[in-house]
Amino acid sequence: MITTIYFLLHGTCEILNDYGDIIQTMENKGCFNMLETLFKVPTMQTVVTRSNCTFLSLEYKALYAIMQKYIYDSSVLLNTIVKSNDIKESITKTVRANKFDNVSFKLKKKQNAFRFDINMQSTYLQYEYNRPFEDIYPFSCVRYFLLRITINCEGRFLYWWEVVRCILAISSSFLYFVMPIYMSKYRIMLYLLDVAGAVDIYMRLHVCYFKENGLRITHPLKTAANYLRNAFFVDFIAILPFGLLINQYVPRNNYMYFVFHSNKLLPLYRYCRFISMVYDNSLTSVPNIFFLWFIPVVLVLANYAGSFVIALECTFNFEADRLKHEYDPSLFEDVYCANDSLLAMSKYYKPISRLRAQLYSIYVGVSALSTTGMQGFHISTNGVRIMLMVISLMGLYVTVAFAGRIVRLYVLHHRLLLRSQGAMRYLKRFLGNLKVNPQLTQAIIYHYEIKWSQQKGRSVQNVFKILSLQIQSDILFEIYGLHLYNASIFKSKTKSFFKYLLPMTRHEIICKEGYAVTINDVTKYIYIVCKGEFEILAPDGTVAATLVCGGMFGNLQKKRRSRLRISAVACRHTEVLMIPSLEFHKLLEYEPQLLDEYIAFIRIYLNYIPSNNETKDLTTDGDHYNNQNSKKSIWLYVFNPNTVPMQIWNAINLTCSCYLCIILDLYQLCTTENSVIMLVMQYTCDILYAAQYCLKFRIAYEDKWGTLVTDLRQIAKKQCENKFRLLIETISILPLDIVVLTMRSLSPYHRMLFFAMLRLNRLLRLVYVFEYFNVTNWKLNINIYAMRCGFIILWCSLMFCTIAALTTILSCPFSINIQPRVPNCTVIINMTSSAKFRIFVRHIYLAANFMNFAAQNVFFPEGALHIIFFITVMLAAETLLFVSIGQIYSLISECSINKERYINNRVRIKSFMNNEDVSLSLIDRIISYVDMLWLKSSGNNYPELLQKAPRYLQDAILNDIFRHLLKNHSVFAKCHWDCLRQIIQKCRTETFFNGDYVQFKGVIDNCMYFIYDGEIIILKDESVCDKDIVKALRNGDCFGVKQGLHYKIPQDYSYMATKQSILVIIDFNNWNYLLRHFPAAKESIYSALETYTGY
Repeated sequence: MITTIYFLLHGTCEILNDYGDIIQTMENKGCFNMLETLFKVPTMQTVVTRSNCTFLSLEYKALYAIMQKYIYDSSVLLNTIVKSNDIKESITKTVRANKFDNVSFKLKKKQNAFRFDINMQSTYLQYEYNRPFEDIYPFSCVRYFLLRITINCEGRFLYWWEVVRCILAISSSFLYFVMPIYMSKYRIMLYLLDVAGAVDIYMRLHVCYFKENGLRITHPLKTAANYLRNAFFVDFIAILPFGLLINQYVPRNNYMYFVFHSNKLLPLYRYCRFISMVYDNSLTSVPNIFFLWFIPVVLVLANYAGSFVIALECTFNFEADRLKHEYDPSLFEDVYCANDSLLAMSKYYKPISRLRAQLYSIYVGVSALSTTGMQGFHISTNGVRIMLMVISLMGLYVTVAFAGRIVRLYVLHHRLLLRSQGAMRYLKRFLGNLKVNPQLTQAIIYHYEIKWSQQKGRSVQNVFKILSLQIQSDILFEIYGLHLYNASIFKSKTKSFFKYLLPMTRHEIICKEGYAVTINDVTKYIYIVCKGEFEILAPDGTVAATLVCGGMFGNLQKKRRSRLRISAVACRHTEVLMIPSLEFHKLLEYEPQLLDEYIAFIRIYLNYIPSNNETKDLTTDGDHYNNQNSKKSIWLYVFNPNTVPMQIWNAINLTCSCYLCIILDLYQLCTTENSVIMLVMQYTCDILYAAQYCLKFRIAYEDKWGTLVTDLRQIAKKQCENKFRLLIETISILPLDIVVLTMRSLSPYHRMLFFAMLRLNRLLRLVYVFEYFNVTNWKLNINIYAMRCGFIILWCSLMFCTIAALTTILSCPFSINIQPRVPNCTVIINMTSSAKFRIFVRHIYLAANFMNFAAQNVFFPEGALHIIFFITVMLAAETLLFVSIGQIYSLISECSINKERYINNRVRIKSFMNNEDVSLSLIDRIISYVDMLWLKSSGNNYPELLQKAPRYLQDAILNDIFRHLLKNHSVFAKCHWDCLRQIIQKCRTETFFNGDYVQFKGVIDNCMYFIYDGEIIILKDESVCDKDIVKALRNGDCFGVKQGLHYKIPQDYSYMATKQSILVIIDFNNWNYLLRHFPAAKESIYSALETYTGY
């Protein structure tokens, strides 16, 4: 049932009858759902949009308010509608059965390739196809150039074509400026890349597109015209061979080569646009590994910029004689550079070959663009200085731009997580300050951890709230409605009823052994079991029934609220849907047969309706495991993972076996250390890991229903579910290094090298370290600062050790490696342990230099392999820097956004009071309270998570904190416990500071106040003179009792805090309904109030 009238402004809609036939087509104007809204009947028609449509909606509440003002016009409108024949015919349709209940709609699979073929079999289609070509006469001959098929713009074919085109675009932009390739016989590859660009242009002439109204255009002439108006010019310029003009009209030199080939950088826009489509325009989250997309862009820009710098002073052309009188042949091979050039004046090993010159150009470009600050070259000419200055400025922009995008990637992924973790921190601090029972604290933390693991902080209803009611109904029916429909106990059930019902419900998760309702609870909700299992407990504690999917309990009567005679406890993690009873009964009025069945059930069961015994709970059966039916070994012990010893064991294994062992192996790979201490530490870590590998088949686990599974067969099945992970665990435990014992003929160095390399299978254990951080970071009850910093330190330490090890391995076999020189491998193995450690530390320093912003002139590469290695490490260091910036910024930003919001509210409050000419003393008092509230409790008076917690958790926590305040009070001393328990559920706390007024004399607020901590003085009026102080109230005292139990009774005194005080406030408007359901408690409260002499 929809209570909204829709007016069509733009677009096209089709109206279907009960049988799915089209009875009317609306275009750019029309109205529907008016009769149903005015007469409050279910929707009689189905409306389907055929293009993007704009509607004007009018809610019934707003229409009713207008009709009350214009009664005469409203009566004329209603009489006209009643007398028309259309309403009579439409109302008769409402008594029909919904024909769509038995109709199943199958979504068409999205086409992956060429979907739209131009079929020429009929004369009409031939006319429709040829007419656009005739309109452009005398250019109608283009019909023979275009294909008679167009490509689906939403298909997978176009997606993968763009991927391939991006690879070719990056290759073209990079290879065209690699001079050794251009000067060799492999130049033909560059022309093939241009041919691929031409093929891409022809293909894109046939790509469909959407108009503004959502209509898909599939005619090849229109798709070609759309492409020509947009990206054709750039793509065409990018493939033009301007570089061939050098051979004919321009003197051959590298400088002009770069000028005439600059158009080859244009295809880079395709790559950037594709990334933007995936990253910026997509509403779905992208993997974190997606941040590597910036590396190709940096490489292309660095290659172009570095090669351009080298081209200013050098030439690769054998026939050129421009520099023959300036260069020194002993410094270069196959390349000609001036004696004062960057390469000639550098400290690099001479002579420099053509390959090394090209690699050095990339090295210079990456060093200038990135923040690593690697050097080794010497700048002696003004032209190169200016170029490097321009490249450095461009590198600053690239760094900021890419860092900003990667920061946004992390912020979008972690914003809701960080916000929830901040709310959890405040909840723990609040409960800790009030000294709540630790078991209750753990219970509410466990509840939110389970809820977060299932919903990631977003309930289904809130996620789809922005959509229209019809779409909400369809989605919620697919999620919850199918199970409820199949498990329903009603014989006259209809799918339309559940579609109307689900948008009105609220989803809630009840953890195992949690109470959805407790006996004598007064509630307005009906609870519908969606997933899981509930036990209904009678007043004597016996199990009256067991409810699964489709079962109902709660306020089943047609009353606003009712007092229950049952308790409902969850047997496992259970999901329920809650709906107010009056709304549910209002919906039943439109289903007379369903209402009759419902009334028959509640006459028998009163507070619950049992589940359908013939229908199994399809959402749980098969997934839930019962330990009572398992066979347990009499000699094998199963460990509980939640105990402190097991947590300590896991921490030791993770630190030693999966992290320290990797660091030791990398150190050994770098220094070939073979001391006894090293071997003992390595094999100790291996033994710990082997013990953990065997022990994991003896560690119980908790399934998704909250049951601790202790059966060995189920544990083994769980551990073997992930075949890839099991394979990694098995490979990483294999002692492959024992093979070295058989290699007696090798030299000591090669034996130690093989030994260290055969231990590299231990690197697979890093999977568990990253898995630990990934799982732990997505929990709520953690120290987020320590976890994020620990994750960054982990990455940095592993990267430093890896760079140090690779530097030694790639350098020691060569006499020409890096500066300062790395000793020969045979020399390193004969060094002392302290000397090996110094080499390792020196290379750690090299790794650290890749991460700093300051330029250094200590380390630089000399061999071609080492230049490539340095370029790779610089890009990796840049990537790690961006990741660290993203991690830290997302943490700081989200943790400070609450403060910024609070500061903005403070500024607004102060500006508003200044504009309204509020007295300066009052402004100072309010601003002082705002500042102190942030200082003491981060601007919160009451935790949001506690306010949104399930009722049984609020009941337990609030009664544990505040029960003594009300129980020891004379007015509530004889109150029924269940009534008092629910009154305490309505308690809220507020914090006041020294000099803050709690309440003023004469104010009517219907609230009573209990002092949990602090001191409050009672004043005759607002004056603070000693003669006006009536009394000082301290912990456990209260005031405003009469005002909190009656309406319209003003306060007799003013109340002011003399120090920081926490007050418990109970609003009579929030709990007065309990007195109607507990008449004895009402009588005892008001009888005690008559003799009450307090404040």
